[in-house]
Amino acid sequence: MRRFIAVMAISIIATACGSSGGSSSSSDGKTYVDAMMKSYDADGAKSGFTRSQAQCVAEGVVNSVGADKFKSSGVTPAELAKSGGDSPFSTIGKHLTQKEAEELVAVLTDGKCFNFTDLVVKQASKDSSGTFAKVAPAKVRCLFDELLANKAFKSAMVDSMLGRKSSSDAFKNAFGNQSEIFNIMGKCKLAPNELSN
Repeated sequence: MRRFIAVMAISIIATACGSSGGSSSSSDGKTYVDAMMKSYDADGAKSGFTRSQAQCVAEGVVNSVGADKFKSSGVTPAELAKSGGDSPFSTIGKHLTQKEAEELVAVLTDGKCFNFTDLVVKQASKDSSGTFAKVAPAKVRCLFDELLANKAFKSAMVDSMLGRKSSSDAFKNAFGNQSEIFNIMGKCKLAPNELSN
């Protein structure tokens, strides 16, 4: 599933320099959507996304930015379809504008294609060594529902996507005022000692 998520993020990041021609219903657009779905099938991402959710995200990405932008960014369907390995496009986020990055965060978190919190809860329940391994699913759900409603959290996602800061630095800066994060944790009855790492 990690590969599929990476492909979705890469597709968005690598091509989000403004809308261009070639929607998901065009010949070229369908080629890119099909490539993302091949990655979904090869990656075993079914444990995280249903096929309809994956299709929704793939089509949403292509509709937002256009198949032409994929081409001009040098992103081929073959690169999106292959499974395994790291993406060569991880630094392209540095070329996004603030607005573009905010739109990308919305694509991943607005709930139109999938529920971000549901995905986190599902993955947390399967990761026996992760940060939330010892946390009850209801508390994880509460935490991420609160975080997604928090402007600082969304800003940190934008900063990370833009490459302004590493993910960890972005979130540390977002919650430099620890009282805010402790307030959120208090709402969710989540004690710091319940978190791993």
